[in-house]
Amino acid sequence: MSQYEKMISYEEAASFLENILEFPKAWKTTFDNDKIEFLRFYMKQHATRVPFQNVTMAIVDPEKRRRPTEEELIAQGLSGIGGCCLNLNFFTKIVLQALGLNAFAVQGTHYLAPVEGTHCMCMVKLNEDEMYMVEVGAGYPFLDVIPMQNLPFQFTAGGYVNEFRQMADGKIGRFQIGGGLYGGSYVEKTESLRTSWNLTPKNYEDFSYAMDKTFTSVPDSSLLKTNYFCRYFFPGEYKKLYVDSDASVDISDSTRTDTPTDYVFIFKRRIVIGDKYCRKSVRQFDSYIEMVKEIEKCFPKLKLKDIQKALDIFSTIEIKPSPYDTIL
Repeated sequence: MSQYEKMISYEEAASFLENILEFPKAWKTTFDNDKIEFLRFYMKQHATRVPFQNVTMAIVDPEKRRRPTEEELIAQGLSGIGGCCLNLNFFTKIVLQALGLNAFAVQGTHYLAPVEGTHCMCMVKLNEDEMYMVEVGAGYPFLDVIPMQNLPFQFTAGGYVNEFRQMADGKIGRFQIGGGLYGGSYVEKTESLRTSWNLTPKNYEDFSYAMDKTFTSVPDSSLLKTNYFCRYFFPGEYKKLYVDSDASVDISDSTRTDTPTDYVFIFKRRIVIGDKYCRKSVRQFDSYIEMVKEIEKCFPKLKLKDIQKALDIFSTIEIKPSPYDTIL
């Protein structure tokens, strides 16, 4: 049994791995023999099976909006429908704790965001010398664990470099170098801070103020102003959706490699499709309604009526360019 706090049972966690993330039955052997490899596999499966999306929070009637309770967060997590960082990363902490790992949540702040502390992240401490970030709720195509003991650390998505580094004030920061998925290459600068945090463990109530704003206040929440989606595809899945595409790996539709390759990233009225090396396609739409079929195709766990309702709501909110766009 785990010495760490458990909010779901081991059996519920195992069912989530096998039925939602589609882990093979042999996952327990990997878990026992190589915790880092297990966490890496968790991230790859999560990135393809559970989307970052804000439809489920946006369609709630304004007078009924509120931060979910822990019980509601767990129910949504077990369903696999996805959500924002709190839904994905705090729930991942709960799952990993149930499996017996020393997992905990930390609280970060997005650069230029109107409210501090609106990003939830999951850390796993394997021993006194090894701690890893398991980031499945960034709304950004992460695919690997981030070693907190081995900074700076870099990964590439869409052709742009992300670097995790220790900051002067004792915090850790994620910097985007060269540009970002939504805005493309930076103009007149080489990098931008995206998110910063420290490693102080947080409980659910520590997120109360920031997440109350995120789930209820349109002026303070980018997730209530416009659509925001992100997920990865395994190569065969990508080729089924985009039959005329030049997929990163040339394999038949009935075959799957162990590593996802292509992602879709949606913000405002723009859809970006890319892989590690470049943004392959950037499509700008004149209206939200034009995006419905594309979103339904890429995010099949979401109900069509919910996608339409969310986009109808976003259509009533004026899209204004902001400095925040340039760092995404």
